[in-house]
Amino acid sequence: LIQRLSSLGKTIFISSHILYEVQQVCNRVAILQRGNLVQQGYVSDLLRSSEQIEVRLDHEEETRYAQNILQQARDQGADWIQRISIERNRQNQLLLLVVAPVTRSAEVNALLARQNLFAAELHPHEG
Repeated sequence: LIQRLSSLGKTIFISSHILYEVQQVCNRVAILQRGNLVQQGYVSDLLRSSEQIEVRLDHEEETRYAQNILQQARDQGADWIQRISIERNRQNQLLLLVVAPVTRSAEVNALLARQNLFAAELHPHEG
């Protein structure tokens, strides 16, 4: 029923936290948090803006240094880097999470390599 209404161009309000389901029937979405509008736009744009590149280096000091390098690159014009954070994975290793299009993974790797930092792993972040 919802897909049929959507195909007729009807506006549908769906409350869901599962973006995969929403994208099956909607082309534009609004994300609310505690009643406030946080983001709105085309589903494809919102999915792209939430892409993350996961980088694991061998040592914690390298991870923190890599975060600084990428932050400097962002400050100097690499505006495709939206945010950089550090988290621990299930093995208690530090991971660098770079909110950026995954198509820029090679550029992230190159920025680090220019400073003699080499990722043990670099791939799209799952989750």
